[in-house]
Amino acid sequence: MNSFLQRLAAGGYRITPQRRLILEVLQQGARHQTAEDICASLQQKEPNISLGTVYRNLNILISLGLVTGVDFKDGRIRYELNDSHHHHLVCLNCGNTVEFPGCNLEETLGDIIGRTRFKITGHILEVFGYCRACQEPDGR
Repeated sequence: MNSFLQRLAAGGYRITPQRRLILEVLQQGARHQTAEDICASLQQKEPNISLGTVYRNLNILISLGLVTGVDFKDGRIRYELNDSHHHHLVCLNCGNTVEFPGCNLEETLGDIIGRTRFKITGHILEVFGYCRACQEPDGR
């Protein structure tokens, strides 16, 4: 948590109680929470916090690279701490999500990066399909 707070301060932002609480909820709660989920958790500690405050602070945390917003194509952005490089397998039927660590995307794109002199600063990879249970008619 301290490294996130240090990066927040280094980015020129105050460490407000709301920002600290949002980071704590993201660190301690389930991964892939919506802004509404985060707000509901925060309201247990700070009943007056609004959804607008949560969104404004999430946008700041995203701009600093502390938090990532993930779109699982269900109309709701989910948020997670940017604490490890990983990607997601997302079932289009039930919404089940499986994280998988790392990747070799830059290695795979090596030739085209070299030819175009494209400088990659980051990437997001979500793979969509159907989990085993949703593929099989009897759920096995």
